[in-house]
Amino acid sequence: MLNPYNQRRDELYKSVAIYDGDEFFTPQSIDDLQTHVSIEQKIIGLAKNFATLNRSDDYRAADAAKEGGFALDDPVILSKFRSAFKELIVQVGKMILSGNFELYKVSFPIKAMSPVSILQLLATCSLHAPLYLNAAALQTDPVERMKFVMTNSLSYIYPTHCFDKPLNPILGETYEAQLPDGSKLFLEQVIHHPPISYIHVTGP
Repeated sequence: MLNPYNQRRDELYKSVAIYDGDEFFTPQSIDDLQTHVSIEQKIIGLAKNFATLNRSDDYRAADAAKEGGFALDDPVILSKFRSAFKELIVQVGKMILSGNFELYKVSFPIKAMSPVSILQLLATCSLHAPLYLNAAALQTDPVERMKFVMTNSLSYIYPTHCFDKPLNPILGETYEAQLPDGSKLFLEQVIHHPPISYIHVTGP
């Protein structure tokens, strides 16, 4: 069975175009990316030749729903969520009938959750960081550098539209990862309620 985490990770890699000096190389999976030579140089090459897209404020992603957000049209996930919703109704009904209904005691069905923690999910959302942070480091104008840093922060929003709820990390939980270009990620859960995670990205 295909691991949904690996599938999600490969989908994110497909959205990264790497410049090799002559043309753009788009990996189809993490294995494809790791076997391609000089990943670090290609990302730096893309950062040096970074060109902004000419889009208006009305631009919408191709997979965006007409009503806004992203439509859930995966039949497997829909079936899983319908089953989880039925479990929630049964759970709440039992509490009401027993006269001991307390909303904070209602537990979210585990079947509707992702097998990875929020920290792991954040790491997969950091695939674009080397591109934007290298582009920022190459700027001589501080205003342009700030723009790339802000773009890097905003780039985390799009890949977070996953429907399976990730597991909540425990207080003090850490996660480390290394991207194919050599960038290192360090993540830590520093506050439990409200949940706050810190992420530190170090370039090669």
